[in-house]
Parts: sequence; C-alpha cells; structure tokens
Amino acid sequence: MNFWDFRSSSFPIEHENGKFTSGNRIVLLSSDWKVTVESLLHTKERIDFLKSKGGYGITHVGKIERTDAKHFTYRAAEEIIESLFYFFSFARGFWAYPALPIGYGIKDDRVWEVWGIRRVDPWQSVLSWFDPHHGDFLSEVFPGFVNCWQDHNWRKTIKAAIYWYTRSNTLAAGTDGTIVLIQAALERLSWEYHVNFRENMSENGFDRLPASDRIKLLLSQADIPLDVPASLKKMQSLAKKRNIDGPTTFTYIRNRIVHPGKRKGVIETADAPLFECWNIGLWYLELFLLHLFEYKGKNASRLRLNRYWGDVEFLPWANTKPALGRRWAKNHARWSAAPLDHYKEN
Repeated sequence: MNFWDFRSSSFPIEHENGKFTSGNRIVLLSSDWKVTVESLLHTKERIDFLKSKGGYGITHVGKIERTDAKHFTYRAAEEIIESLFYFFSFARGFWAYPALPIGYGIKDDRVWEVWGIRRVDPWQSVLSWFDPHHGDFLSEVFPGFVNCWQDHNWRKTIKAAIYWYTRSNTLAAGTDGTIVLIQAALERLSWEYHVNFRENMSENGFDRLPASDRIKLLLSQADIPLDVPASLKKMQSLAKKRNIDGPTTFTYIRNRIVHPGKRKGVIETADAPLFECWNIGLWYLELFLLHLFEYKGKNASRLRLNRYWGDVEFLPWANTKPALGRRWAKNHARWSAAPLDHYKEN
C-alpha cells in the first residue's frame, strides 16, 4: 500500500478491451524466498490521486514463494511478511505494510487469509535512499537485509532503527524531536555493531564514550564521510566555527535541544540549523543500514534536495556497481517472465 510507482523490468497487463500495456515488476531473492512485486493496471492513476488527496491505496500486488518451490506454513508466511513490512518501510520512508495476504494450498485453493492491516502511514512524498526510477535497487539490497534479519540480535536492532527512522523521516515528533530519535537509532546501531557483533569494545568502554565518538565509530566502519557536506551551509559554518566534524556537530545540536543551558558561546536552539541537522542524521542512518545490508550500489542522496527522479550516485564505499552473480542473474531473468497468478483486479 502507498508505494512508489517504481520503474524496473516490465511485463504485459491486459485491459478489459483486450489491449495490453506494460507494468513494472521487481523480484526479491534470498536463499529461501522469492518475492515478486508488480504494479497494477491503474497504479499510476491511483498514485496521482494519492498525491493530490492523500490517504491510502493499494498500489501493487505481491507473491511470496520458496525458492525450492515447496509449500510452507502460515507462521513462516507471517515471518516473511513482517520482514517485508520493515524492508518496504525502510525503502518508502514511512510504514508500508503488505496487507491482506492470501495463502494457497496444494490444489491452488485458498487455505489462509488475514483480513487485517498493521500500520500503514497515509500517503506522503518523503525523502529516502530509494529512487523509484531504479526499482532494481530493492532487488540488490534485499539479500543482505534478509541475512541480517535472520540474526536474532540484529533483527531487534533493525526493527528499532527502522521504527525511529520512519518516525523521524515523517517528522512525527517535529524537527527537533526527531533529531533526538535519530541519535538514539545511531547509538543503538553502534552498540550492536561494536559490543555484540564485532566484540571490539566492552559495555563499560562503550558507555564511557561520548555520543559523538559512538557515532563516528559507526560511520567509520562504512567509510561514510565525517566532514559536514558543503550543501549543508549553516551546519558547515557552525562546524568550522567550533572546529568539529559532522557527527560532533549533530550531537552538539541535539544536546542544545535536550540540554539548552545558559553557557557562554552555546548556540540557542532557535538559531540552530535544525532542518540540516535532521537531514544529515537521517543520511547517516540510511547509509549505515545500507552498508550493514552489504549493498554496494547507488542511492538517491537526500542531501541533494534539488535532484530529479533517476538522479542517483554511488555510495561512499562503492566505486563500481556490484556485479550480480551468474546464478542470481539467470534466475532473475527466468522468474521475471510471466505475470502473477491468482489475481485479477476488479
């Protein structure tokens, strides 16, 4: 629901009058799952309506299968649907739940249905790392996302980080409040990465670090630049004035929100570049999650506010576009050939 009208490999859709048009499809593959998502006959018109009026609309239909073509239980279906909930929400920038699932049995009969919807945000044109003109980005990120999701500790951390990400990206707590949430997400990720995953720091050692150093340690793992980008002019000016880097400037502004104080030389919250601080914080969060999911391609940089659809750039740690494995590419081409079964739009 409420997903972007992405561009990707096409497939034919038949109109009621017998004419055909092209739809857009992505195939998401992991070691166990194949997920196909494709547009509807009237996806574009529905999204145009949502952009104008807001609200909720079914924009795409999906199909979940095991890669070995075996059947699976409804509990397994619920688990993969939950993972897709967080995956698509991270791509869309707000809560986007795969609603109203139907399970088919051995004889292609309906054996399971869920007439309920978890959280879905109303339509908003928010920023995120995903560019709708590059639907293949989702296919490239998905395997690494699933690998992390299958780890119990990482799953809890990813769910928390994407929860804070969606609330921050939609400004659910205002610009100032969301900066606090973003820092919480970054510190949680840094804790999980250094204390539990890498085990290169003790709990006590991590607790003694200032927040800015915790975030710098996290970003350094992904070669994310620590300097304030030139496009954030007010924030860059503040960083130069105080001779500090980007993460330190971010936490400095956050601390002025939470602990305003009256010390000499401290910037007033009303004078702080809150929008730029909010944007770079979400940029840090998006990029580290993409690095965690072992993605080495391109993204839509939220720091370039004047960019157009299709205008993307390589991630800081990626010099070349990742080559798809031969087996993955072969299966992707074969599985993208025919439209979904069991669905006819009325």
